[in-house]
Order: sequence, then structure tokens, then C-alpha cells
Amino acid sequence: LLKNFLYFLSRKELDFIRNVTKGVNHVWIGLNITSPERTWMWVDGSLNLLNKLKPLIIFSSFHRFPITGLAEQNSCGVMKGEQIRSDICGAEFKWVCQKEAFQI
Repeated sequence: LLKNFLYFLSRKELDFIRNVTKGVNHVWIGLNITSPERTWMWVDGSLNLLNKLKPLIIFSSFHRFPITGLAEQNSCGVMKGEQIRSDICGAEFKWVCQKEAFQI
């Protein structure tokens, strides 16, 4: 399941997710901290140009997002609209996943 968590590749994907989750509280995305170094990583293992500045910011080719909340070991990223915040990975939220399209 974790390998299928969403991570943003384009502004188009972000806009799609914002529309799909409109009216929903925070949703899990594929962003987490699992190491003592407190480095934000996508679940596929990529840093995706993340850094350790405070507040933490996701840099991508299309946007910058501040990540609010504490960056502690076992923290996960949750999203609502264009806001991303840190929360305990064990907290209960809906999640957003992605998978390859297939022809019917």
C-alpha cells in the first residue's frame, strides 16, 4: 500500500487531487519521516528536492509548500487544499493513492 501513496509530479496532479478531496478533512499523502535525521521523503525513497529548513518546504518544479507542524521521527504529511502539515503516522485520516492506468 505505501508504495502507491500519492506524490506530486505536476501542477495538474495537484489540482486534480485538490478537486477530488474538496470538502474532505486532511488526507494522507506519500510524505514521511522515518529516519532520525528528520528528512522528509516520499514513500518511493526520493527526496524530491525536500530540505530541512524550518518551516520545511517541499520544492518541486511547479510550487513551494510550507510544511507546518513538528518534523519528528515517524511523522507523515497530510494535505488539505494546498496546505501540508506534519502529523503522527498512526493518526487516522483518509488517504490518497495512485496507480497506473490500464486499458479495459
